[in-house]
Amino acid sequence: MWKRNLAIPFIWVIILALNAQNFFFWDTIQLSSKQASFFFDGHFSSFFLPKEINSGHPPFYGLSLALFWKIFGQSLLTSHIFNGFFVIGYLFQAHRLGQFFLGNKKAFWFPAILFCNPIFLGHSILVSPDNVLIFLFFLALNAILRKQNTLLIVATIFLAILSMRGMMVVFALFLGELLWTYMKERKFRIHLIIKYIASGMAALAFLVSHYFHNRWFGFHADSPWKESFQAVSVLGYLRNLGLVCWRFLDFGNVFTLLGLGFLLIKSKFDLKPFYFFVAFIIAFVIVFVLPLAGFKYLTAHRYFMPIYALFSFWFIVAAIEYNRSKLRTAVLILLFLGNCWIYPRSISQGWDVTLGHLPFYHLVEKMNDYIVEENIDIEKVGSEFPLKSESRFLYLDANKPSYQEAKIGEKPFIIYSKVINDYKDVDYEKLQADYTLRKAFKFLSISVELYEKR
Repeated sequence: MWKRNLAIPFIWVIILALNAQNFFFWDTIQLSSKQASFFFDGHFSSFFLPKEINSGHPPFYGLSLALFWKIFGQSLLTSHIFNGFFVIGYLFQAHRLGQFFLGNKKAFWFPAILFCNPIFLGHSILVSPDNVLIFLFFLALNAILRKQNTLLIVATIFLAILSMRGMMVVFALFLGELLWTYMKERKFRIHLIIKYIASGMAALAFLVSHYFHNRWFGFHADSPWKESFQAVSVLGYLRNLGLVCWRFLDFGNVFTLLGLGFLLIKSKFDLKPFYFFVAFIIAFVIVFVLPLAGFKYLTAHRYFMPIYALFSFWFIVAAIEYNRSKLRTAVLILLFLGNCWIYPRSISQGWDVTLGHLPFYHLVEKMNDYIVEENIDIEKVGSEFPLKSESRFLYLDANKPSYQEAKIGEKPFIIYSKVINDYKDVDYEKLQADYTLRKAFKFLSISVELYEKR
């Protein structure tokens, strides 16, 4: 049995090891590399982040990564090792959840469905605070189920100081536990809030101190992320709700939901533990989906990772309880194939939650080498996020190329890739009209292209 339990973690660790030299990608550049570099370079002289990299979150993740660098060296390898501890941690906690719902012999199915889900496998290779959030979320769920109140207090305190979404997870856990107990006992037990007071105080302490130091919450007038926090109209809100629904179906997750729906109907909604999953899914939808849909750009896949996990675990429990092994196997295979979902160029997709972006790292390195070999002036090459980031943050190496912002029509050279979502359709049309493709490196459906102005 121990071989079966270790199979998924072993394969997952190999995948993490094979990607341990990947540069920082997407939001991890700001949330991990830039913040940790601020503390590392400044020798922890300041607790509060400078305005240009402060997105309103508590800085403890960046502090922790910087401390890890101080001990083991600042490199991409040590950064990925730091991340790997939390990925292995949440696999262990997922296994413990599986033991609670399925028993020891079948507990491995919980880590297995996380492995097959591109949302988790794809994001796990990134040095991201969201992997810490998932570890703490699973730890807190185990504490709730096993009635380990001290462990729950510890887990929720760390969630509260991890990020603002960590604070939201704490509230969703409280609401979920409140709904769950009501569904079982038909009585609200408000005293459950006692277990969440410490985390609430930790969150409040940071928010108040941050406000007095910076005079703002969440974002400020000069924030690079202020557009994301713009309130939307009623039609915009409905559109965002539809977008979130698409997120829940994306990258093969539609098969998990269809499988779960089929089993619920076949069982006449009498699948155990029905109340637990319904209560916590409702709680997380109330706390995450309904508020975040009210803002312009707060609907990324990773924001809803706890909900993906709850649906995934519920499907596994339902498939095993209803003895649908063929359905379970088919769903897991189709779910894993979600890594191959690549949308057309004109549709932006969540590259940080799928293994589909893996070729990007190697192709960028090849393009960097080509530009150096061809003696192309780096100052004349433009690109968009994440490649326009400084190399000391992208690679933790100032000797690597750093590209400036793509100003199509002005820059003599432009690096383009569909993995870079910042390019709009009009940008691509202008690129095709005014530039000539000079060099392209491609693997499967991913390419990195260098265009030269005519």
